Amino acid sequence: MYSMAVFQWTSNDAVFYNSLIQGIVGAIGLAVYIAYTVFNINNWISERKAILFAIMFYLAFYLSSYPWPFYGSSIKYQTATNTTNGNVSSTAGCNPSYKWCADTPAVNVWVYNIAYLIFIGAGMPVVGINLDSLFSKVLGPIRQGTVQGFFLAAGHSLNIFGSIVVSKVYVMSGPRYIWLFIICIISLGVLAFVIFYRRMVDFSIKKSNDENDDNEKMKKISS
Repeated sequence: MYSMAVFQWTSNDAVFYNSLIQGIVGAIGLAVYIAYTVFNINNWISERKAILFAIMFYLAFYLSSYPWPFYGSSIKYQTATNTTNGNVSSTAGCNPSYKWCADTPAVNVWVYNIAYLIFIGAGMPVVGINLDSLFSKVLGPIRQGTVQGFFLAAGHSLNIFGSIVVSKVYVMSGPRYIWLFIICIISLGVLAFVIFYRRMVDFSIKKSNDENDDNEKMKKISS
């Protein structure tokens, strides 16, 4: 729906180009997984740094694909024309019922799709590899099934209900507020990640650090 409106793709164009883009994203993801397997990238970059870089990639995508005013012309509407045999045909473009298209700048097709390939294509597999690993290490030697279950259930719940809300907002006001909301959420996530960066370590390391801190406090008290 978005690509057909903004890039003036027909339904056939949208299916072809989106399939092509997702295929390239899959190839990038496969390359990242192979790189982690063959070159042991975790020995060079910690899970925390990798996740932070990947989140910044997500932020870069939404910032670059936001409908900024400097993109120029607004999104063009579909136009209906009568053919010689009496049928009505429509050009590709925004649905005439979407009033927001008149004042929403059209993002450049090359900027959007190249940013998607680079930032989402690389960021998604990096998060997938490192987030589960880091979360497991932080939890430590407990029964992780329940906590991991809640973690995954929360993510899937957002996929279910978030898509419903986003589609409603898109129909009413277009991509602008959706993009702003996502940018704010990612920015808050980056801020929280930085604040708690030192706490997101292996449980054994955190326990050792806490014990050392307690010993230091006891020494100060006794002295």
